[in-house]
Amino acid sequence: MTEPFDWRGYTRAAGLEMDGDSIVVRFQERGRHQRVGVVEVEDGLVVRSIAARGKAWREAELDPMLLRQRNRSLDLVGLHVDDRDRLVAQAWLPALGITPEEFAVYVRTVAAEADRLEFWLTGADVE
Repeated sequence: MTEPFDWRGYTRAAGLEMDGDSIVVRFQERGRHQRVGVVEVEDGLVVRSIAARGKAWREAELDPMLLRQRNRSLDLVGLHVDDRDRLVAQAWLPALGITPEEFAVYVRTVAAEADRLEFWLTGADVE
């Protein structure tokens, strides 16, 4: 990317809630929420949300095969353990040609997958 992508402007245009450098997606029907971060990379954006920290996903005895099967069934989102031992849901999207509505689809999808996994592993709405 040659110039920075205005993801904050897209966030506002899509009616999403900002909190500092994060986007907060609220699931009213579940009374839950998920915090989503955006990272600019050379060829687009990475939208990511923490589903569980290391202690939580290890205590839940997460079977790596279940995570792999879940990854194979997802279209936009990938799940992985990052370099800080957190279970993360993330998606890559191109910065060029994307609309605020498309951006919001990625943000909400990442948030929903992270929230589902977080609740399955912990049974709670963890910040």
